Amino acid sequence: MAKFVRVGSRGINIEQIVYFEVSGALGAGLGRGAAPTGQAVALVLHFVGDTRLTISDASEAREILEALQRS
Repeated sequence: MAKFVRVGSRGINIEQIVYFEVSGALGAGLGRGAAPTGQAVALVLHFVGDTRLTISDASEAREILEALQRS
């Protein structure tokens, strides 16, 4: 059965995450920005099928990381 985490208005299937990148906004030092807006990206989730989701809100990113640790 799929494991979903609800963060803000998103439902994320954490079992479909292949890997993730944490940025400087959460203390990891990647410091990437979103290409179109230049907005800081806190977390980038990479899913099965080469799909990515960028999370710019640091508190939402922390929630997702906590859910990943629990699973």
